[in-house]
Amino acid sequence: MQSRILYIDGFNLFQANYRSNIALDTNGEPIGGFIGVLQQLRGLIYKFSPQKVLMVFDGPDAGLRRRSLYSGYKSKRRAKKRCATVKLGDDLIQTDNESEQLEKLFNALRVLPVQLISVPFYEADDVISYLVARNPEYNNIIVSNDKDYLQRITETTHVYQFTKKKLMDLKKVEEEFEINPKNILYYRSIVGDSSDELIGIKGLGKDIINKISAFKERAFDSFGDFWSEIESLEEGKSKKIKLLKENQQQALLMYQLMRLDETSLNQRAINLVRSQLDEQLDKPFSSIGFKIFCTKNKLNIQLKDPDSFLSGFFALKRKIEINT
Repeated sequence: MQSRILYIDGFNLFQANYRSNIALDTNGEPIGGFIGVLQQLRGLIYKFSPQKVLMVFDGPDAGLRRRSLYSGYKSKRRAKKRCATVKLGDDLIQTDNESEQLEKLFNALRVLPVQLISVPFYEADDVISYLVARNPEYNNIIVSNDKDYLQRITETTHVYQFTKKKLMDLKKVEEEFEINPKNILYYRSIVGDSSDELIGIKGLGKDIINKISAFKERAFDSFGDFWSEIESLEEGKSKKIKLLKENQQQALLMYQLMRLDETSLNQRAINLVRSQLDEQLDKPFSSIGFKIFCTKNKLNIQLKDPDSFLSGFFALKRKIEINT
C-alpha cells in the first residue's frame, strides 16, 4: 500500500479562511484565518489518513521571479500587502498577510507533527511541484484551490480543491475542461487565470477548444509542439483562429508564468528544502504542549476538546523519507 503525503499550500488555505471565517476568541478578537486552518487541517487528516503532512508557505519576495517576466502578476494582491516578520523555527519569514493570526498559526504548527517549508523567492506551488515530481512512489495529494496545480496531476498525484471539496484526478480534469488532461497548461496559457491577473489572450475564452480538436485527441510534448498545432489550423472565416495565431508571444508568456515542474527550484532552494525537512524529521510532538498553546490563546470556544482534536495527528509520527 502506498504511503500518502499531503502537501498543503499554506497561504492559499489561510487566505481562504481569513476571508470567510468569522470566528473570535474569548476576548472577541478575530481568529478566523488561524483557527480555520487548524480545523481544516484536522479535517484533512481524518479525510485522507496521511502518514506525513507538509505545510508549504510562500517565501519572502516569492513572486519576484514571475513579476520580472510580467509586472501585472498578482498586482492587485500586492497593493493590499501588509508585511510582517514571523519567526518560523530559527528563521524570520516575511509575510504579507494579517501578522497576528499568521504568528499564532506558525506557533500552533510548531507544536504539531507537521513539517513546515518556506523558501525565499519561491512560491509554495514551485516547492510543492518540485517535491511531488521527486516522489512519484507515494500517493501525493496537493491541497489548494489554485488551478495551476492541475498541471501536476498524474496517476499518483491528485489535487484537492478544499472550497469545492473536490479531489481532482486525470479523469475529472478531462471531464471538467473537455481536453486531454495533460494539455491543461496549454489550454490555460490561452484563457489565462483571473486570480493571478494573467489575462491570457484577450478575446479568446473556453470555447476556443472546440476549434482545436488536438486538445482532446493527444497530449502535447512541449510549447513548440502545441504551437505547431496552432499554426496548422486553417483560419477560414474564423476571427478567433486568426487572433490566436497573432498572439504566440502572449501565449508563451502565460505558459512561462504558469508552468510548474521539477525544474522549478535552483540548487540553493533545493538545499534549503532539504535542510528544513531534515531539521524537522524528529520533530517532537506533545499533546500537553498543544493544550498549553490553546489555553494561552484562549481557544476554549473553538477547541473545547483538545484531546479529540489531536487524535488524528498521532498517525503522523511515522517517518517517511522524502526525496529531495
